[in-house]
Amino acid sequence: MPDLREPSDAAVLTHAFAPAETVGAAPYDISDAEVLVELYTVLEGTPWMRGAAKQGVVEQQDEFVTVVALQLRVATALQEVLLKSVGQREDHGSILPQVASGSEQVLRGLLIMLADPVLTARNQSILLDTYELATANLASNIALALRPNLIEMTEALADRLDESH
Repeated sequence: MPDLREPSDAAVLTHAFAPAETVGAAPYDISDAEVLVELYTVLEGTPWMRGAAKQGVVEQQDEFVTVVALQLRVATALQEVLLKSVGQREDHGSILPQVASGSEQVLRGLLIMLADPVLTARNQSILLDTYELATANLASNIALALRPNLIEMTEALADRLDESH
């Protein structure tokens, strides 16, 4: 399995997982949906994601965080595509609550990862950058009733990070 600590692997992985080259930049539209879904599926199937799901422990934290960060960027791009397409559907009223719930789950999961004390400073920085991007793109879609818990979790994490630095 490729390892970021190996220089030859690191060069390939760094290029392959570079968000700007892999995901591109907003705005995204319906024509991007197929590629984004395929990319998300490929990332979900990487050895690091499968290993983390099976073991509950990540031996290759750097690789796992790199994949998670890219996967979250893909997820935010997919949400943009979904929201653009939902407005064209008759059942858009039933889909929007699902989008709001999914957005909240993504941000909550990221906050839980960020709170893990075994996270290295480098990986914490990557996930904080990803959280900033995800929050900017997803927060407005989260139902008002779901926001207080996220705010509370974010404030608790900020306090913990302030204390540790």
